[in-house]
Amino acid sequence: MSLESVQYSGGYVQSKWVAEKLIMQAEKRGLPTNVFRPGLISWHTTLGTCNLSDWFSRLFLGCIYLGLFSGINTWSSCGINLVPVDYVSAAVAAVSLSEHTNQIMDLYNEYLTSWNEMGTEWMASVGKKKLETDCNERWRRTWENIASFEVAVIAETWAKWVQLELDRSKQTSNTKATEVLSGLLLFNNGRLPTDDYPLESRDSDREVLETMGITCPDIEADLVGVFLEFLGNSEQLPESLA
Repeated sequence: MSLESVQYSGGYVQSKWVAEKLIMQAEKRGLPTNVFRPGLISWHTTLGTCNLSDWFSRLFLGCIYLGLFSGINTWSSCGINLVPVDYVSAAVAAVSLSEHTNQIMDLYNEYLTSWNEMGTEWMASVGKKKLETDCNERWRRTWENIASFEVAVIAETWAKWVQLELDRSKQTSNTKATEVLSGLLLFNNGRLPTDDYPLESRDSDREVLETMGITCPDIEADLVGVFLEFLGNSEQLPESLA
């Protein structure tokens, strides 16, 4: 992978490029190495445990508190490559202990998760509050004078809505809601910080893992339910949903 391919990416992605170059130097000196490139590491498939501080968890939980699962139209078509943490750890351990060395393996999910589907159909299917998907409709009811909804306008209204709810939580001294809603300020630019470090859908990688009995599960309603159960048990959800 060339430097040009990541020169306009953020520092986090560029640090991955540097790390891979260091590993390649170690390989040239005779050390056995493997490079693993996972998608967005998500919650455990049976325990639901996750990193509550990453952008996905902040956005997911923030949208629950906001009562609105989509603020930007571009999110509707944005597929997120979620890979459960237990799948990633199993793959890394198994390959590292095998005869497979000096390889680059992309740990990806063939099924890209739809942000809106997760927030509406899947949330409802596990008996939780069905959240709105269409931000345009909500804002049309609130501000009837908004005539058109370009991406920039929607991004602006998303930011305003988040700020209104954040101010309300502060006025009611709802410390947890304030903390969670503050996390949504990260998304006021109207974009999801999806990792732009390219993943290649290579059949050979999947086949190697399948021979070891390791497959990546699809992220569907039942797994979202596991995640929600963990959030509820760890007292992360608002009282109306827990």
